[in-house]
Amino acid sequence: MKNHPLLTESNAVILERLAWCVLAPTIPFDGPQFFSSDNEKRLFWREVRAQFVADESYSRAQLQHRIEQLNSFRLGLLFEALYAFMFELHPDYTIVAQNQQLMDNGQTVGELDLVLNHRINARHYHIELACKFYLEVQSIAGKSYWVGTNCRDRLDKKVAHLAQHQLQLSQRQPFLRSYDPPLESSALLRGCLFRPFDESWTVASGAAVWATSTMIKRWPQYAQLSALPLQKYQWLGLCSEQRPEHSLAEQLDQLERPTVLVLEPSAGAPNWVFWVPEHWPQTAVAALP
Repeated sequence: MKNHPLLTESNAVILERLAWCVLAPTIPFDGPQFFSSDNEKRLFWREVRAQFVADESYSRAQLQHRIEQLNSFRLGLLFEALYAFMFELHPDYTIVAQNQQLMDNGQTVGELDLVLNHRINARHYHIELACKFYLEVQSIAGKSYWVGTNCRDRLDKKVAHLAQHQLQLSQRQPFLRSYDPPLESSALLRGCLFRPFDESWTVASGAAVWATSTMIKRWPQYAQLSALPLQKYQWLGLCSEQRPEHSLAEQLDQLERPTVLVLEPSAGAPNWVFWVPEHWPQTAVAALP
């Protein structure tokens, strides 16, 4: 998409977003993960950053080409495009396929997000990518679930689908015949988990929380905070140029759709609050099993 707002950002901010995509904590998943340790993440990012800054004009052109190929502003597609861009920059990897479909009797039964060849060890990797933002909600029975703002998407459903379907696709015969050595499947998950806001929370705690306007206004200090609502693509990491300039009280009156807010006190680091409309908690609970 030629008018994607990420393309208006400076190289420094884009590097911050890419760094978050690599270094941010993973969403909980018991299955195989592409980066098996924080050290692997750091080494990968160090090489990608070095390649980017070595020729910023070329890197910027490659990134622009990737993003202009997108046909939607969906955050998940942008996340996939940014990782494809980083694997292109990294000297150890070659992209073999992207969104490779598996057909059965003329029907699409699934697709592989990304297939890579490692130039050093000659292994093939199948990676399923996802960037998710979930809010913790308790069912009437008292069980906790991590729920997307549309109330249909849930963390437990996502990881089950990953383990039982998406990561199994590479073992289907069409793919087994196509790759030698066979594909090694893993997930690459990023995002953020937001816990319910309560009055004991402090901005200095650094916690990510969700809240309605009513919940926030019960907090005595809320009027002292400034806030910045983020566009959806800006959810990919807090960046140095995202500084709140208007009061939180002012922003709350203007919000309509669920969105992430960056909050900042007079002193302290910015923090994330996922704002949701007043009806959302009840709707989320009603959608739980």
